[in-house]
Amino acid sequence: MTFYACRMSGKLDDLTRRVSKGGRGGGESDPLITLAQESFDILTILPTYIENAKESIGNLSGQMIVITLRLLSVQK
Repeated sequence: MTFYACRMSGKLDDLTRRVSKGGRGGGESDPLITLAQESFDILTILPTYIENAKESIGNLSGQMIVITLRLLSVQK
């Protein structure tokens, strides 16, 4: 996700530069079209990314509970 955010930032910077110069660009390299496509791609994978993150956090939480219980039992 960070990779996509950095790319989006670069595209927005490019658009800002083009607009400030009075141009818009064109063709397939038009940053507005690319930005729209990449935005759609991000929105498409976002639910999977969130679900995987939730699962990973759940797994980590479970591991932390086990480690904490083991440490508590050793200290007794």
